[in-house]
Amino acid sequence: MLANTLYLGASVTYDGRSGLQRVAAPVSRSNALGYSTSINYNTGPWTVGAYVQQAKAEGDPLRLGRDDLRAVQLGASYRLNTRVRFYAAGYFYRFHDEGGIADQDRYRGRVFLIGSRVTL
Repeated sequence: MLANTLYLGASVTYDGRSGLQRVAAPVSRSNALGYSTSINYNTGPWTVGAYVQQAKAEGDPLRLGRDDLRAVQLGASYRLNTRVRFYAAGYFYRFHDEGGIADQDRYRGRVFLIGSRVTL
């Protein structure tokens, strides 16, 4: 936190033991790795921020490739007073199942949210 205005966050996860299963099929060993980072900026009643996430790991040990997830979120909120806040956010993701070799193994999406929070 910098002067109650800028907030930074980061996280990393690594599991070096994920690929130790022995299977009959010729698969590549794949350790799990993930990270996420975020940044938020506050000025007056406004808060804007972004969040990024990526994760890779072996899913099905009988298939070649790894699962791969990438996600990004961008958002803003406006505080009308101490009890009412309005917000909007966009979330974008891409998931490739086992490397996304075939079209049925690739997923992409977008979500846009708007709303308000009221505290009684």
